Amino acid sequence: MSQALALREPAVALMRDVAQQLATLPPERYGEAMEFLSFLEKATEGLKTTFGERVTDAALANGTLKTEKGTKEWLVNGYSIRAMPTRTGIDPKKLEARLRAKGLDPAVAMDQTIAYKVSEPKLAVAIAGGKLTREEADGCKYELNYKLSVEREVNREG
Repeated sequence: MSQALALREPAVALMRDVAQQLATLPPERYGEAMEFLSFLEKATEGLKTTFGERVTDAALANGTLKTEKGTKEWLVNGYSIRAMPTRTGIDPKKLEARLRAKGLDPAVAMDQTIAYKVSEPKLAVAIAGGKLTREEADGCKYELNYKLSVEREVNREG
């Protein structure tokens, strides 16, 4: 039995015990019980976040590239673990701030709607015209974040 599965049995037993205790709890203890459940929720979410970061790092290090946007898939022990980047490209707020810091109107490199949005053609013209360097524009890219997906391989189709 794997270590992860070995952890499941005591966790399920603990949850069963908590559920039984909650079922017989008198009303004057409901507030205390809800506070405990909130603590438990935060603790498990913290574990999931911390461990998820470790799994994401492993998927990025060991996975194979699946999309040009940077999704990586790692097949391990019957599971498909995918790390999918979120918010790729140039962050319009960062680019606008960079242009304003240089004393430039953001319209030289961006299209304006209600707020500025990145226009690759206008950005290229601004770079070619020396208003902004490619490095400065690239410094405005979104920070790379990943969404994690884990599936059992036996349940996947196609």
